[in-house]
Amino acid sequence: MSLRKLPNFTQLDLFHADFNDVAIRALREVMERPFFSLSNNKPRFEPIIYKTNSAEVIITAGKPYGIATVFDHDILIWLVSQVVEARDKGEPTSPQIFFTPYDCLRGMYRRTNGHYYQLLGRAIERLGATFISTNIRKKDQIPLSLKERSRLKAGFHWLESYGMQTVKKNGKDVPQGITAVLPNWLYQGALKQGSVLTIDERYFLIRSGLERVLYMIARKHVGRQQQWTFTMRELYEKTGSESRFSDFVVKIRKIVVRDLLPEYCMDIYRGQHDDEVVIFSNRCKLAFDDPRYESPRLDKRTQRLRIGLLPDEADEARLKLYARRGIDLQENAVKFLAEHDVDNS
Repeated sequence: MSLRKLPNFTQLDLFHADFNDVAIRALREVMERPFFSLSNNKPRFEPIIYKTNSAEVIITAGKPYGIATVFDHDILIWLVSQVVEARDKGEPTSPQIFFTPYDCLRGMYRRTNGHYYQLLGRAIERLGATFISTNIRKKDQIPLSLKERSRLKAGFHWLESYGMQTVKKNGKDVPQGITAVLPNWLYQGALKQGSVLTIDERYFLIRSGLERVLYMIARKHVGRQQQWTFTMRELYEKTGSESRFSDFVVKIRKIVVRDLLPEYCMDIYRGQHDDEVVIFSNRCKLAFDDPRYESPRLDKRTQRLRIGLLPDEADEARLKLYARRGIDLQENAVKFLAEHDVDNS
């Protein structure tokens, strides 16, 4: 018996990810489940296992890389946004994508020096090493009975393959050009209408892995509605936190007090059975005089169309808009980048 031939990825059309100023999009299916490690300081080797009555997600990765982090997810978000942009413009797409580290880092609000090029290379390696097994996606056919609804079991890596053109700088390999192949599961999800949601650009500036996941959960479930409610235990399971439940509760309480999530705010109440309940509220649905109120988000292109600004002017206008809540986007970006000079992003 002969060995199975390797897939010939070189036969795929090459898609160049070079769109600027695109709306940031994330896959709905990924937003509400624990697909990534929350830790940005140490690798996670313990599998992430999330199971409900109808679906399961199992994430594994071996040494030395560990499971891809929520900060590594930024790369996938940027790549998916590029694919969706091409789809919407009616241009050809492909799961095999070429991009430059410079464009990717800028799109993720990261610095573009050699250090960040190296961090990007490590993130690519973690995405390629992380294996996902899940049955959350339903098959195309829809059976008559909900109980009979079949699901598609899929296994894949976040990047099925990748290649990095590198140069030596100060004795270290620094990527100059990257070609990556998205898994079919992710690529087909990006192409399907209604499968992605736009997210606030400030998501890239959130420094806490847990707060990033909380924003994604809120964006998926609250959306443009007024609010959505979870028990503390439900939230604990959805985040995939490695902390003890009691420590997780303390972290959530502190996040509620800090109140830094874009678009959504959080409150904690006691439920009917004396358990803690977390309510996510849409800031733009709050009373106008509520200090947590925030105007509805406008993406870059919509903002320019409405007020007729050039790119740099639009960026300045957006900073002023965010400053209404007393949050300096530039200051947060500086803090984010300073922290990631130390932490492995």
